[in-house]
Amino acid sequence: MSETFWVVLNQMLVLFLFMALGYFLCKQKLISEAAGNILSSLEMYVFLPALSFYTFSRTVTTDTLQPKLKYFYYGVALLFVSLGAAAPLSRLLSGQRDTRAVYLYSLTIPNIAYLGYPLINAVYGQDMLSNTMIFCLPMNIFIFTAGIYMLNPKREFSLKKLMNPTMIATVLGLFAGVSGISLPSFFMTACSSASACMAPVAMLTTGFVLARSPLKELLSSRKAYLASLLRLIVLPACLGTALYLLKTDSSVVVIAAALYAMPLGLNSVVFPEAFGGDSKTGAQACFISSALGLVTIPFVFSVLSLVA
Repeated sequence: MSETFWVVLNQMLVLFLFMALGYFLCKQKLISEAAGNILSSLEMYVFLPALSFYTFSRTVTTDTLQPKLKYFYYGVALLFVSLGAAAPLSRLLSGQRDTRAVYLYSLTIPNIAYLGYPLINAVYGQDMLSNTMIFCLPMNIFIFTAGIYMLNPKREFSLKKLMNPTMIATVLGLFAGVSGISLPSFFMTACSSASACMAPVAMLTTGFVLARSPLKELLSSRKAYLASLLRLIVLPACLGTALYLLKTDSSVVVIAAALYAMPLGLNSVVFPEAFGGDSKTGAQACFISSALGLVTIPFVFSVLSLVA
């Protein structure tokens, strides 16, 4: 258990070093704020799609597809469970509509892509990452439909958002894996190299986003602390315990508890800012939950090592 704690803490410190570097570079104006937008675009259009394609094409075959479908079904079920739990909690945190929407989204969707995927991959390996990404497919559909609707003050809805590079890469990766198509080695090497950039660039981007707000302001919200404790401890503990008592497959317990123990995600900052909404609440919650996660996440993974 203690070994897992230190392994995860070491991985967390590596990732947070990149976040601190991004924060410092932006705060000191050594790199322009526009660099954050460029990194975010690279993440969306290159690195995360490359990771999705590479992982699925290598781990999903005709033999493994059927067993892996259970992760999708559990992902759908737990998405609705977490949404049902987040609805009353977000009302307690805020009575203002836009701020409540930020808490509702943040308590429903953890930081899966920027922190969850790198940690799962580092601790459990690529096959578990593949299962995790299948588990997260319902979340990704939610993010680019209902999620954008929630965080957009104009409440605009569009299914076109589902046609994004990561979703397309996921479908192509699944097809490549199931069909058994032999792809050129240089192409797979390029995908592997781009995949390796995903985690550090994600954390650099996080640092850039957080640097836009004064540190004192980021630390000043009591409700953000409460939301962080709900996100990091209460929700994963409840979900993990319930799944364990229901004698659910141990891999599902690990994936669910580990993902829901991640900090509040960056989309609660990026989406409202893009639409002229409340980005301050998301930035506060993201910063505080990320800082607290340095302690809580290694502890959660240590407990899960007893289940895995």
